[in-house]
Amino acid sequence: MGFGTTATHIIFFIISVILAASVGSALLVTTQGVMGSITEKSKILSYKLETEITIINDPAATSNVFYVKNTGKSEIPPDPIDVIIDGEYIDPSNVSVSVIGGGVTAKPGDVIKIVVSGAPTTSGDHTVKIVVYGGVSDIFEYTI
Repeated sequence: MGFGTTATHIIFFIISVILAASVGSALLVTTQGVMGSITEKSKILSYKLETEITIINDPAATSNVFYVKNTGKSEIPPDPIDVIIDGEYIDPSNVSVSVIGGGVTAKPGDVIKIVVSGAPTTSGDHTVKIVVYGGVSDIFEYTI
């Protein structure tokens, strides 16, 4: 074993250390990306689990006003709220949303008033689905 063999072993060792460091750093970057995604998904899931709504309309009320109570543990922003009546999406420009008693968000126990212009007024059975921030929704059936 001469100097040439030792030099070759040292070169192979240095190359293997460089390759190991490259693979390690690539795995570190990938792991950090996955961890960031998992953290974000867990926040969203936690919000969904803590958020719950109930449509509390009076059946004798008008067909274009809906009341939604925050029955969950987290605050609900009044925007965005989507309204679907009889399977038809209502354009947000035809939906007016306000928190009864004021406030920017609906705290647990608060009621949100939703006024829909252009809601169906034909007599018969209708279904409204209201979807709040985070995809949490409730369905209410009513008769005009």
